[in-house]
Amino acid sequence: MKNHFPTYCLPAVIAIFVFAATISASAKAAADSSLNKDTIEVLFTGDILLDRGVRKRIEHTGIERLFSKGIDSLFRQADYVVGNLECPATKTVQPNFKKYVFRAEPEWLSVLREHHITHLNLANNHSIDQGRQGLIDTWQHIR
Repeated sequence: MKNHFPTYCLPAVIAIFVFAATISASAKAAADSSLNKDTIEVLFTGDILLDRGVRKRIEHTGIERLFSKGIDSLFRQADYVVGNLECPATKTVQPNFKKYVFRAEPEWLSVLREHHITHLNLANNHSIDQGRQGLIDTWQHIR
């Protein structure tokens, strides 16, 4: 019996391998400094959704308001902060036909980096909400 990988999972799997191989400058600096330590601290945040109600809040108060001093200090204590980006970050608007479809503005990603989110996972059910081009755009904006 042959095992076939479902084709609808390929973009997410590709994203995992691409992001595992891509390390941001801040992550490299953390890696260099952590070589002299006995431990590496990795903080996982879970889903980062920048659409729906969060989008409305960002548009009203700005994305900076999503981060408190407490969150910032917690993130900066870790060598790496990994979050699951629960939406493509793209200007492309080609929504798939499903119940919940998300999209974030690409310029918001730089704010995530400024607040010490070093890695983003895209292997989720929303990575291709704006089609393949939306996923490609997201990857390019993260890099």
